[in-house]
Amino acid sequence: MADEGVWETRSKSVLTLKVPLKGLEDIWTVIYVAPNRVAAETLKTLLTREGFLVQLKAGGPFHLGDQAPVEVLVPASEVEEATEVLAGSLGK
Repeated sequence: MADEGVWETRSKSVLTLKVPLKGLEDIWTVIYVAPNRVAAETLKTLLTREGFLVQLKAGGPFHLGDQAPVEVLVPASEVEEATEVLAGSLGK
């Protein structure tokens, strides 16, 4: 059975899910769930320009295609800083 991850509260506005990706346990952490692929790509560009490593992972039903929610993940060691940048850009 696959590990489904562990939910953690990082701040009042951010709930993260620590998920292992292909054997890299607890290295990547979900910091945001974007409503669709376009929003996720925009956030990835923002975070990448700030120097963060970013992965996107489809988080919703595949039949929705690019309209499905997409998880934005960063390395666990960068969660706090990336969350601050993300919160600043989202006005939270």
